[in-house]
Amino acid sequence: MIKQHNTVSTVARFIVLTALMGLIVIAQGAPAMPNAHYQKVSERLDELKSQIAITPDEEPLWQSYRQSVLENVTTNDNSLIDENKQDKYTAPEYFAARLKRIDDLSHHLHLITERFNALYTHLTSEQKSIADRYFENRRQTLRTSR
Repeated sequence: MIKQHNTVSTVARFIVLTALMGLIVIAQGAPAMPNAHYQKVSERLDELKSQIAITPDEEPLWQSYRQSVLENVTTNDNSLIDENKQDKYTAPEYFAARLKRIDDLSHHLHLITERFNALYTHLTSEQKSIADRYFENRRQTLRTSR
């Protein structure tokens, strides 16, 4: 019964998230559905939330962290799309576009870090251990994929 409720809850969250993102993206004039990268990150966040077992009291902090991660994905993906719309770049334009993406990334990483740290301070030691293992595994995966 609990597993069925979790599945229904997950599906409901996915449907609501997809609908909201569709409205936001349409309002911005971009394609209506989140791209594969956004979906993949969103799924990883859902998995992490499930592993950590976020409580109702922790939910607002989780949502703040989650939103900052997804905003980073959207900003970076939109920057890449905008860059690719331009057929040619001069060398200075190329470096300016890259620098803008790096500045945006830095801004978002500061927000992500701040918001995750706020959440982390409210987690139990067991939840912290799960989060630590999750991010260490991500680090190892990224390290070995290069």
